[in-house]
Amino acid sequence: MKKAIVISIALVLMLFLLPSCAAGVPQEEYDRVSSDLAAAEEQLEQGKTRIEILNAIFIPAITGELDRMTESEAVNYFLGWRDKINAVGDPTLTAKFETLIDSEFSDQAFTSFFIYLLESIPEALE
Repeated sequence: MKKAIVISIALVLMLFLLPSCAAGVPQEEYDRVSSDLAAAEEQLEQGKTRIEILNAIFIPAITGELDRMTESEAVNYFLGWRDKINAVGDPTLTAKFETLIDSEFSDQAFTSFFIYLLESIPEALE
């Protein structure tokens, strides 16, 4: 009698445990989710890079650190960020940055660059 009860309990447990050991997620679903994750990670990196650029250029401009630099120091500072900006792969951002340098850091070019950079961060994260 005890064996019958133990066997019955074991069979009932197996009936409940076997479905949890099923094949799992279909390959198509896994591939789709993996692709979505890769795209989200890329967007996050884009957003982080744009924020890094914003912090590196905007904060010194606001604190007056750029004003204390000589023109050649400022140009060298900005040229140090050129590769990072080009790596973003946004032609508009690159063009606005080049205009900023070519205009010798005019207020209008600064404003245009920063506004575009600020507006592009949420768009990069969508």
